[in-house]
Amino acid sequence: MSQLEGVAVKDMESAPPSIWYFPEEALPESLPERIGVLFETKSKWSQDDIMPYIQNVSVSAQSATTLLTKYSRVHTVRGVKYYSSKHTK
Repeated sequence: MSQLEGVAVKDMESAPPSIWYFPEEALPESLPERIGVLFETKSKWSQDDIMPYIQNVSVSAQSATTLLTKYSRVHTVRGVKYYSSKHTK
């Protein structure tokens, strides 16, 4: 599964579980736009799943985790961090 980081999205909670092509380089370079596309694609991302899509746009002064905290809500379930949109539709 680690070979798919930044190339594919997995949804193991769906029935049946699914994996689809979702290349990082196809996302907008603007971080707010990128975050918007990510949360339109999936409403909830684990930290491990979203990091490959954020790391390349993080500014040296701000870590990817700091940027995620700025643009999303974080919650922990059974020791796993999840991010979701701050904006509900």
